[in-house]
Amino acid sequence: MQNQQAKPPIPVNNGSATELRDRIMGSLIWSEEYYKNQSAGFLMHLMVGLCWLRDNRILKIDIELVVRCLKDIDYIAELAKQIPSDLDRVRMRVEEAHSFLSSNDNFKSLQGLRVQRVDCLFGLR
Repeated sequence: MQNQQAKPPIPVNNGSATELRDRIMGSLIWSEEYYKNQSAGFLMHLMVGLCWLRDNRILKIDIELVVRCLKDIDYIAELAKQIPSDLDRVRMRVEEAHSFLSSNDNFKSLQGLRVQRVDCLFGLR
């Protein structure tokens, strides 16, 4: 077993949705382009909503929150409800993330993202 040192946490509370998605994606190792693209698309939808909630409802975005969203589709639905219905474009993006995870195949396609982020949480990467 190789010596594994904890990396400093990725700063994910500050920046635009695109910047946050890119920071997370750039911190991971991808062997399959398909899964990388699936993860990037999901994160973009999710981050649009999380950034709006951060800026308007005082939500702190951290890796733990992102991992929770990757595992708990009901939590994503709750977050979507916090976005006013008159903000169709923002709310729709979060609902698309929820809809994406509702498919068993799509949920499985994000397994690499879930595992890699959990490893980072526990300092294993």
